Amino acid sequence: MPIGLLDFGDWLHPHGYHLLHVDTGGDEYFAFPLRTALLDEALAHAGRAGLKVEQADAFRVSQQIEP
Repeated sequence: MPIGLLDFGDWLHPHGYHLLHVDTGGDEYFAFPLRTALLDEALAHAGRAGLKVEQADAFRVSQQIEP
């Protein structure tokens, strides 16, 4: 499943979107697409809300997936 999410994020990127991954502390995968123009603002809001949100590179590391 994590590789599928990373592949989807790679597909979204040239279309002007990023896929953000939310670590809920459970065993589910939760991710959502976000327009690139809103990325910095969304990351700032997530940080203030105390959410652990990862972009593709950090998600790859947290899931122990080789590049």
